[in-house]
Amino acid sequence: MKLIPLLFFLGLTTLHGQSYPFEHLRDLPEDDPGVVYGDRIRRTMHLLSTSTAERPNRVKILFFGQSITRQNYSRKIIEEQLRQEFPHAQLEVLNTAIGGYQAPKSLLVMHHTLIPHQPDLVVFHVYGGENDGTYEDIVRNIRAHTSAELITITHHLDTYGDEVDASRESASQLRRDLAETWASESVEVRGNWRRYMEMHELERSDFLTDNIHLNAHGGELWGALQARHFRVLPASESDWTDVVTRVVPGADGKLDEIGESFRLPFDGVRVDVISREGTGRVSVKVDGREPSGILENWAATLPTSTPIDYRPAINRVRLRGEPVAETWTLKVDSCNEDGSEYTYSVRGSVSGDQGSGDQSTAFQSANGIIEIQPEWFAIQQAIRIKKTALPVPFEVSWDVIPTGPDEWDTRPDQANPSGQTTLVQQLNPGEHVLELELLEGEVSLDEFLVFRPQTGK
Repeated sequence: MKLIPLLFFLGLTTLHGQSYPFEHLRDLPEDDPGVVYGDRIRRTMHLLSTSTAERPNRVKILFFGQSITRQNYSRKIIEEQLRQEFPHAQLEVLNTAIGGYQAPKSLLVMHHTLIPHQPDLVVFHVYGGENDGTYEDIVRNIRAHTSAELITITHHLDTYGDEVDASRESASQLRRDLAETWASESVEVRGNWRRYMEMHELERSDFLTDNIHLNAHGGELWGALQARHFRVLPASESDWTDVVTRVVPGADGKLDEIGESFRLPFDGVRVDVISREGTGRVSVKVDGREPSGILENWAATLPTSTPIDYRPAINRVRLRGEPVAETWTLKVDSCNEDGSEYTYSVRGSVSGDQGSGDQSTAFQSANGIIEIQPEWFAIQQAIRIKKTALPVPFEVSWDVIPTGPDEWDTRPDQANPSGQTTLVQQLNPGEHVLELELLEGEVSLDEFLVFRPQTGK
């Protein structure tokens, strides 16, 4: 059949010309007249569409989910469209999806793969979590710990049979309902997938490589149905001042006259500064403390994998106490054939030897910085998936890093043309005071961004 250029069937008003090289996709179902496409991602689209060569905006989009998301079709389709239409935006696109990680496991790893990145937009799809509430817990955490706009997606059609189909229908309805509860942009994949099949006289298997994973045609359909929500609608910064507020230095008495030091009282959990010129260093304090002295301003990277699988060997590491920047290593010294029994020792590159443990008890490092619960290990999972024993010994590592600087280098960075720098994030909600002191050189401040997550429904 004749292939239709992308923009014909997407009907997008914000994109001009074809960007992604579609090879299989045909006409999409017409837009649903009851849906305002892009209604709940207006800030993201405003940042993209108002970027200029002189004043680019930083926009971070993160794709979060399982193997369907990890196949990367939606990320590639959406990213290529946005880069073509908005070439001046400082666009960063991440895909941190992990195959097989339904809602309960995704709820654990999001503390490493989503929250520390503090994206402007999360595109989110996972299976499971309907009965134990973990799907909504993920949405709740995104709202509580970030200021990101959110896109959620109903399930596509698979070939597992009638019983699974009924479960998928129910799960998709929950996702529609929770999109309303949590004010997220809802992409109706399931209904449009069915209409697309009817339009082109296709079968479910025409889109799949097995019972569920997407072939190229299915991937293009999956991505295109999401891509048509990326539309520029009328928007003003006043539409999201309850979540993100711009503060201009010296305006309305909100800041002292810029000198060698000044203070910014704010109500929020994160502050970014925008500065496109500077030659010096500035010390940063919040509530009288350096960011490195605030536990919430630290994060751990996702632990590395076992030798037999790409997935993490540990799904979560919780930070306690007073972290320092270092690499932690957990050495698995012994492990039986099915992974039900294992022993390990833990060491920090700065902290040194910090104790040992096994599968039966919670681990707490001797210095109180690292906590790992037994159920956070994924050693048995790797053996079960790969059906092979683990070679021992082997090592798992992760980095502990600050997410905001004690000293801010104000010199322009070609990799950061927006000039936007996060000074502190993930504070406890409420009133705080940011204090900056010029240590050397000069600094020119354009504005601050103060972020307040939507912690309630």
